[in-house]
Amino acid sequence: MTHEDYPIVPITALDNENKLVNLFRKTAFQPSDKAFEEPINADARINPKFYALVYHFIDFLKEHYNDDMTVYHNQRTLKHIMTYVTRDIVFYYIMAPYSLMHLDTMYDSNNEDTYTDLYKDIYTFFSNVDQNEFPGIYNAAELISRNLFQVLPSYISTIRAEDIIKVKVLIDPGNQAAEVVLRNISTLKFVEIVPNEVFEDVDVLITSLDVLPLDIEKKKYPSNLKVISWDISSQRPDYIWLLIQLNQVYVRKMKDKIENSKKKKAL
Repeated sequence: MTHEDYPIVPITALDNENKLVNLFRKTAFQPSDKAFEEPINADARINPKFYALVYHFIDFLKEHYNDDMTVYHNQRTLKHIMTYVTRDIVFYYIMAPYSLMHLDTMYDSNNEDTYTDLYKDIYTFFSNVDQNEFPGIYNAAELISRNLFQVLPSYISTIRAEDIIKVKVLIDPGNQAAEVVLRNISTLKFVEIVPNEVFEDVDVLITSLDVLPLDIEKKKYPSNLKVISWDISSQRPDYIWLLIQLNQVYVRKMKDKIENSKKKKAL
């Protein structure tokens, strides 16, 4: 939906509607073998129990993320989020009362968001709702989690201190490329830029081609260190590639954390 098509509708309202539509564009519905006995009354007011569930969900997030959930103190923004969550869960309450809803093949089963604490927390909450009182929501817990994960990271800092990747940048002193690299990677919340004299627990070393570390220096770094050779003449697409590489390191670290946790539980 564009402003040209709906000129009297505020752009912010159109953006919100487009976000809601986009949430369901890749969803495949599994039809129920039963039909509603009576047509749904679209004019009926939303049952207060849904608002109560959303309040409970917000309190659940606040309990888990504390001061990282700064939006908790912004009542206007919090109201918008709660409205968004309410619309999402009511949609699934109506659409999935008798059967599970499945994702179509366009969703990767190894989607990176499933490794984040926020996704897991959202899924934990909605997969544990009362199955008799909220059957559609219970059946669509995975889809609801994916939907809300697209929105909530903008309002909640979900990156744990122990999950942050440490990045060192070694580029010729005084070279403008160093400043550009630092400016770009500092936009990533899961990255901590460490000083040159730090070697312990460094996850990524970004270095220009003529400042590669000596073998004796490499021994000071962790064995799983990722070294990214950087061309000081790199262009904008190269910086995008760099950010993608750092994100992959972060996701791999999260995966390793989960796998190690599973192994400990198995012992």
